[in-house]
Amino acid sequence: MRKGIILILLTLFLLPGGKAQATEVHSIMAVVNGEIITSYDFQQRWSTIYTRIKKDYGDRLHTPKMQEQLRQLKTNLLEEMVNELIFAQEANRMGVSVSEDEVTAFIEGMKRDKGLDEERFQRFLEGNGMTEEELRKSVYDDMLKRRIVQNNVSSRIVVTDKEIEDEYAQRSGTTLGETVRNVTLSVIMAPDKAAMDTILEAMDDGMSFAEAADEYSVGPAVGNGGDLGLFAMGDLAASWREALQGVEKDEVSEPFEADGKWVLLQVTGESEGDAVEAMDDRTRQAIFEELRQKKFETLFEDFMELVRERAVVEFK
Repeated sequence: MRKGIILILLTLFLLPGGKAQATEVHSIMAVVNGEIITSYDFQQRWSTIYTRIKKDYGDRLHTPKMQEQLRQLKTNLLEEMVNELIFAQEANRMGVSVSEDEVTAFIEGMKRDKGLDEERFQRFLEGNGMTEEELRKSVYDDMLKRRIVQNNVSSRIVVTDKEIEDEYAQRSGTTLGETVRNVTLSVIMAPDKAAMDTILEAMDDGMSFAEAADEYSVGPAVGNGGDLGLFAMGDLAASWREALQGVEKDEVSEPFEADGKWVLLQVTGESEGDAVEAMDDRTRQAIFEELRQKKFETLFEDFMELVRERAVVEFK
């Protein structure tokens, strides 16, 4: 009798429509050096991404343009998963690892540095659009990346004083040892390029900058000819500094786009300020860290390209 029951159960299990048929079969999407990425692995990652996109775009997701963008995002995600697996394999080959305790210690240190209690920490996560699990993965990946390339990359990263000073000059518009240029500015802002073209035509027909500012500008100082007052070049936004390169007193810049508006500047006065002899230590260190990180990322990409070339990858 017992054997009969077992046979009946096995028969039901194997018959179409039985439990075996209800088991979901996950297809293979890629094979990386003999290891597989399944459709289940992919869907786990994609569902989180798609949920966020759907929240932001709603019904607009169904447009042909958005559908094409979603297809591209899926392609990019699979490529990212392949690269992550290649990197994990390389870390394993080199015997490099990061423990959960190390990840926890890093996050706790970050919370202390930013003054985040648990409530503020949760708001921080929400503001950055991530879960705590995703933050831990990001920290883990970054720590692993730094360790695996330490011997291959870090020793080759050099940031010189000249690079720091050149970067400082580009950001601030100030070269160490040289006097600071102060400029008195007037501004005209237009909502789009077509509106700016209309303003330029009016000025070509004889309207003064101040008159055009009062008549057409959607920016500050309307009614005052667009006059903004005196500024040190280093206090201006980078796009404004760039537009003012070579623009002398009583001259007008070329129109440029900044912060969603089209901008036209006139230098109505200029003077020299004091020379900047040195940047403060905090600024120097911040620029050093940013330049070092940029070089690290560039060398890391080169390193990963070599690792990827050695990998055997097959997309299904």
